[in-house]
Amino acid sequence: MLVKIIDLKKSFYHVESAEGGRILNLPQNIRFEINPNLTPLWTLRDGIIIFSFVLAKIFRFSLEDYDKYIRHFSETEPIPQLLLDLNIIVPKTDRPRIYKPPYYFRDLGLNLTLNCNLRCRYCYASAGRREKNKIMPFSIAKAAIDFVSKYCGGELNLKLIGGGENTLEFELLKKILDYAKKRIPKVVIQPISTNGVISRSVADWLINNAGFPQISCDGPAFIQDKYRPLANGRASSKFVEKTIKYFVKKKAPFRVRTTAVDEFYENDLRVINYFWQLGVRTLDISSLNFSGIAEQLYKTADDKKGSIAYQAFQRPTIYFKEAQKFMELQDELRMNVRGANFGALGNTLTCGIYTKNYFIVDPDGYVSSCSRHTSSWDFTQYPFMKDFLIGRYDRGTKRIKMDFKKLNRLVDVIDHQFAINHCDSCSLVSPCSPICLYALGMKYGSIDPEKRSCDADQKNGLVYAFAYLAERYLINKKPCLAYRGSKLFYSMLYTDFELRMSKNGEDLAKNPYIIVDRLDRLQDLKKKIIEYKNSREELTAVLLNFQLKLKDINPQNGKKILQFLRALRKNRVYFKITEPLPKGLWPENYASFCAELELPQTYKECLELYRVADDKVRFAAGKTGRKNFKAYADREEIYRDFCQISKIKSINKTAL
Repeated sequence: MLVKIIDLKKSFYHVESAEGGRILNLPQNIRFEINPNLTPLWTLRDGIIIFSFVLAKIFRFSLEDYDKYIRHFSETEPIPQLLLDLNIIVPKTDRPRIYKPPYYFRDLGLNLTLNCNLRCRYCYASAGRREKNKIMPFSIAKAAIDFVSKYCGGELNLKLIGGGENTLEFELLKKILDYAKKRIPKVVIQPISTNGVISRSVADWLINNAGFPQISCDGPAFIQDKYRPLANGRASSKFVEKTIKYFVKKKAPFRVRTTAVDEFYENDLRVINYFWQLGVRTLDISSLNFSGIAEQLYKTADDKKGSIAYQAFQRPTIYFKEAQKFMELQDELRMNVRGANFGALGNTLTCGIYTKNYFIVDPDGYVSSCSRHTSSWDFTQYPFMKDFLIGRYDRGTKRIKMDFKKLNRLVDVIDHQFAINHCDSCSLVSPCSPICLYALGMKYGSIDPEKRSCDADQKNGLVYAFAYLAERYLINKKPCLAYRGSKLFYSMLYTDFELRMSKNGEDLAKNPYIIVDRLDRLQDLKKKIIEYKNSREELTAVLLNFQLKLKDINPQNGKKILQFLRALRKNRVYFKITEPLPKGLWPENYASFCAELELPQTYKECLELYRVADDKVRFAAGKTGRKNFKAYADREEIYRDFCQISKIKSINKTAL
C-alpha cells in the first residue's frame, strides 16, 4: 500500500509518501473503526483524497486500497499495518468527539476600554462612538483574575481584543499582567489586538510580553485610510505601516488581520503585494461582518446590491472563493497560510462557552461567556446578548458573583443545537466549531432557534482550504503555462499572470518571462528586475529560463547564478525558474541549493513540461497530449503520457 500525504503542520507544504506491505489481523479484544474525523475531498479515476483536521493531514489513496480497506472496512478482515500507523483505523472509544478539558475559564477576555484613536467604518464594537472615557477600573480586572485563578488549572490566556484600543490604557495593561503573573503560574497574552497606531514603547512592550500580537490593517493607503481613519478623520496608514515595519525589523512574531472590504476583492494582487513587500509573514483575512457601526455602511438596496463585501456576507461562497485565491497567493509567496481555523489544526474545535473556557469582562464589570461581548451597549442593539451574561462584579464585596446554573444552561443550548444539526455524526465537526450561539442570535434573534442552521455554505467554508492544498499538491496540474489566444500566462488555480517575453531583461513589461543566455549581464539584470518590481503596485511574477551553453556549465557560473537568485529573494522578487538548471553548476550542493530556492530538479516538476492551449496539452517539439487537459487526472498522468509519446523512460535535465 502506498499513501501520499500532506502534513499540514509543516511550515511549507510538500507531498510525502508512506509505504507498507505488512498485513495483519486486528486483535479481537479491542473494537476498531474508521477514524470518524476523515472527510472525503476528491474522487479521481484511480484514487481518492481525504483529510482530517484532527490529524492535520491530507491523504491520497488508490481507489483499490480505499474500497478494500476503508470503504468496506471489517474488523474481521486483515488490514495493512500502515492504516493503524497513520490513524486511519483507530480503536473505538466512548470519549465524546468534542473534548471538554478539566479546567474552566482559561481564556480571560478583558475589554479595558471603549475608547479608540481610530474610527473604523465597520467596527462591530462601535469603538470610540459610545460612552467617552469608559475605562475598566483595576479592581474589576483584579477580581476577575482572582476568580478565574481558582478554575484555570494554573494557566491563563489573557485576551485583549474586544471593545476599543486596549493599548490606550497602557499603564493599566501592564499592571494587570503583573498582577496576573503573581496569582497564576503561567500567564500569556494571547491574543492582543492593536490598530497599529501605537508608540515605540508600546510596540516594544508588545514584542517582549505578548505571544503573537495582531495588528489590524486593511492594506494600501487607499483602502486603509478610507475604512480605518484616525479619530480626527485623517489618514492612519503611515502610522500603521511604521509599526509593521518596526515589528519586521525586530524580527518579532506577529500577524496582520485585514478585513475583506469591497476594494479588497477588486485589488487582491495589490493587497497581497503590499503586505509581502513590508515583510509580513502571517496574514489573516476576515469577511466583513455587518454588525455595530458596519450596519450603516450600506443603507439602500442599491448600495447593498453594488457591494461585493455585502454580497459575500449574504452568500459566503463568494468570500470562500476569494479566500481560496488569497490562500494560494500566500502559499506561493511562502507566507504562513491561514485557512479556516488553521491556527487550531490538530484539535477538536468548539465554542468556548461549551468548554466553559470564556470569561469576558467589560468596563462595567459584566461577565459574559461570549467572546463577542464588548459592553452593556450590546444589549440595546442586540437583546439576545443578555443571554450570555453569567456574572457581574459586586462593588460592595469587590468580587465576581457567578451564575454557574446559567452557564450550564448555555451548554445545554449548544447540546440542543448539536442534536438539531446532527453534528455528532458529521465528519466535519472537528474543524467546524459547529455551533456559534452569537451567529444564531444575529441570524434569528434567538440563540436557540428550533430549526437547523447548518447549510452547504458552512460546510464549503470548512473545506475550501483543504481542497486548495489537495488540488495544488496531490493533483498538481497547475501552476502551468497556458495560452489564451496569442497571450501566454503563468496559470495558477485561481490567478493568472499575463506574461511578456524578454531577453536578458530588455523591455520588461507585464509579468516578464525572461530568457537568460548572458551570464556576464546578471548584475545588470538583477538591478532591472528589482527596479521593475518596485515600480509596480500589483504582485509581479518573474519567470526565468536559463539557456546555457555547455561551456557555461561550471561551478564559477553556478556561484554567479546562486548570488543572483539569492539577491532576488532578499529583495522580495516573486520568481520562478521554468526548467531545471544543470547539475554541473553546483556538483556538490545541487539538491540543497534547489531546496533553498525552490528550483525544479527534474523535468517532471518544471513549468516547461507542458503548455496548455484550448484545453490541449502541448509538449516540446510540437507533440500533443493524447487527452484534453481537463481529462488528465493529475500531473503524474501527464508526465507518463509525455514519456510514452516521446518514447523515453524518463527525462532528467539535471544530468546535463
